Amino acid sequence: MTAVARTSIPTFAAALWRRRRRAIVASLVLLVLSSLSEGAGLLIVVPMLSLAGVPLGDGVMHAIAVRIGQAMAAVGLPLTLPSVLVTAVAILGVRTLLVQWESTRARRLALGVVAEERDRLFSAVVAMPWSRFVRLRGSDVVQALTVHTESVEFAVGELLRLLAEALTVLVTVVVAARVSWAVTALVGVTGVALLALLRVVRAPGRDESERAVARSESVFRMATDAVGGMKAVKGYGAEGRTVAAFAEANARLGDALRALDATRARAAVALGVGMAVALAVMVYVAVAAFHLAPAALLLLLAMYTRLVPRLASAQQAWQHLGESLASWDVVQRLRAECEREAATLAPAAPWRPSSAPAVRFERVTFRYDGAAGDALEGVTFDVPAGAMTAIVGPSGSGKTTAADVMAGLLEPASGRVLADGAPLDRRALPAWQATIGVLPQDVLLFPGTVRENLRWAAPLADDADLHRALEAASATFVRGWPAGLDTPVGDRGTLLSGGERQRIALARALLRRPALLVLDEATSALDAETEQGIVTALRALAPRPTIVIVSHRLSVVRAADHVVVLDGGAVVAEGRWEELAGSVPRVRELFAL
Repeated sequence: MTAVARTSIPTFAAALWRRRRRAIVASLVLLVLSSLSEGAGLLIVVPMLSLAGVPLGDGVMHAIAVRIGQAMAAVGLPLTLPSVLVTAVAILGVRTLLVQWESTRARRLALGVVAEERDRLFSAVVAMPWSRFVRLRGSDVVQALTVHTESVEFAVGELLRLLAEALTVLVTVVVAARVSWAVTALVGVTGVALLALLRVVRAPGRDESERAVARSESVFRMATDAVGGMKAVKGYGAEGRTVAAFAEANARLGDALRALDATRARAAVALGVGMAVALAVMVYVAVAAFHLAPAALLLLLAMYTRLVPRLASAQQAWQHLGESLASWDVVQRLRAECEREAATLAPAAPWRPSSAPAVRFERVTFRYDGAAGDALEGVTFDVPAGAMTAIVGPSGSGKTTAADVMAGLLEPASGRVLADGAPLDRRALPAWQATIGVLPQDVLLFPGTVRENLRWAAPLADDADLHRALEAASATFVRGWPAGLDTPVGDRGTLLSGGERQRIALARALLRRPALLVLDEATSALDAETEQGIVTALRALAPRPTIVIVSHRLSVVRAADHVVVLDGGAVVAEGRWEELAGSVPRVRELFAL
């Protein structure tokens, strides 16, 4: 994948600012207001102490009490204990509302960021060329779209929590400095030393988080592969070693998570001990060196007891945010790779093939990555318009590769493919693929009903259209099922037989009324009689598309209008079956004539 540098917290914050500036400004305004209300809640303690009989002295505390009394008088409230308590309750209520409002907006902001990341990643994945997409692991894509994007949501929430705690700490420190700047400065120096210690303690956290992410991906990948390949696991009696391999990967993930928890615990202990030391220093200096009045000392202690949880929460948010950025990096790295590959595709050209196009391969060469030789080597052949063309050859001869190149799924290394005389270059592929139908041997039905699978190809088709397509695909058995079109097919069609899946998938392809229909061993699970019925129905389609069938079946090849014989990635012969069967030895060998 494309390399993406490890994201720092400031870089992450800047990325969010560029995308969600207005929402972040709204959240910041609410954070500032809630922090100011926190400061007001601290200051209202001063007249409470005075009214409770605690001496304030003639210094800062007295001045604060006087100003609060003046402010209350300005709104018609006397400086009495009941009125001060009512004011304190009002301040607390306003702060509670502000915090709740900000929390709701923060949640909305985080969900918006995650939705955008999912949309961007999914769009980039879908936009990739097929030849690049098949290099990705499906489990990695699914995990990025689910687990890792959920971690991004958590990261956004932690960033906002960090800002909230930082603003509250700032307001508290300003109020504390107003009471005694010297004591506050001393505590601040102690806090800076504590933060330096925490930085050292937290240092392994990011690496451990990335290790946990990698091992989580391994567990997710193994689970996805095992569930998807459960039939093979059962068929080979591999349950024991599959469970053992999963258990080993799961244990490795547990080790990584425990190491991460240990780092968090060390940071929490360091913070707790450091804050206790800072408190002791503050009390000693306030009493022994500055001889603070009891009211001032009580206020400083009250502020400190509020400050400690805030600092602990900020430290935890910082650490969790740094750890969550490992998932952010995974999402950004995958999206960057997908977008880079998608950028190789050119915009669509204003071109549309005829209703039954002629296709021509001209010196087409294709090689798979890591292969020793070419799958197709300078291949030239014709697919006549509106005809049924069979592509035949031994295994590994390049039949499926030719079908995939014709469908635009693979791009030739050299040579070109023409449709109605127009080259199928990157600009023409979107228009081309919008008019063709491709049915591979390993057909895919989506979880849901027969109706839902058919309408996936033609959302506006009515039941009559669906039954006509099923009839053309020799799938009239659907009418006899108790639930008919509403019969569930299971995950990937596992509730149906192989032949039923192929015929329903063929009906789905026919619903598109394709200009070109490519069937790659798409009738391999059918008996000869059913297959012959499908071939007859395809020949009777009106309007009749150009049909290409990759097959080993002699009955299918004989029914074709045109036959292309491949061997070793090269064209051995092409023409009508009658001509090839009598004059090409390789054809007689293939079909044991």
